[in-house]
Amino acid sequence: MPFTYFSNRIKSFGSRLRHMETAFLHLPERIKSFSYRKLLRNASFTCFSNLPTELRLMIWESALPGPHIIEIRYHFPSVLVYTSNTKAIAALYYTCRESHNAVLGCYNRYYHNSIGRFFWFDKRIDTLYIPDEMTLNRFVYPYLYVRSRASNSHFARNLAILAPFEISGPGRLYSLNLSLLRLVSAEHWYRLLMSFSDLKQITFVWDTGLWEEKIPRAEMDRLFHEFRAKIRSVGERFAAEQRIVAYDGTMIDNVKLRIVEDSMFS
Repeated sequence: MPFTYFSNRIKSFGSRLRHMETAFLHLPERIKSFSYRKLLRNASFTCFSNLPTELRLMIWESALPGPHIIEIRYHFPSVLVYTSNTKAIAALYYTCRESHNAVLGCYNRYYHNSIGRFFWFDKRIDTLYIPDEMTLNRFVYPYLYVRSRASNSHFARNLAILAPFEISGPGRLYSLNLSLLRLVSAEHWYRLLMSFSDLKQITFVWDTGLWEEKIPRAEMDRLFHEFRAKIRSVGERFAAEQRIVAYDGTMIDNVKLRIVEDSMFS
């Protein structure tokens, strides 16, 4: 066991050195004169500060967590946030000034009125997951919104929500049902989607505990078409009734839609 452990550690260290060498070769020409071999000869845990600034920044950025799913779930009387990236980001945030700046270059701290604490979110790669009808219903209310102290714009580009589809009839027909979530009307769906001004992708989470079969590709396309049409019709009605300041009928057409099984979000 000890031999296997140290053997794996040596392999891991060698892999890291090769990665550093590759990264070094892609640095700007003005620092290519830096002696990489000399660096390795004098390598120690204290030589990190002697690395070029560009290389140190690359190392800090590579230490940041990858894409994460940030789950927001309503639990009376408040809203709770579940995420696994808090400790890793906090450690880098407080390590030193360079790692601190690397974190702030990718993440913002977001606050929810009913949470009382912030959570980290990288809008480029992280996904906001609203898993049930109660949370979705509470989330669209004006007094339960998420905001950032860095910016007042709504932050998520990637949104995951419970799929508003059902299977019915003897022919096992798939249908769009925006009232499937008992507390959420089509108007709430519209308000939710419009609140994210930078939305790029909506992931519909398919409840395999309720519907075990997979939706065929042709059925997905039809459901997506119906969903977009329904959202547009609500927006047009709101605009006609002057209940919204501006209406962009193309917004929902530019958002990518997909369906995944709920096991991916468990």
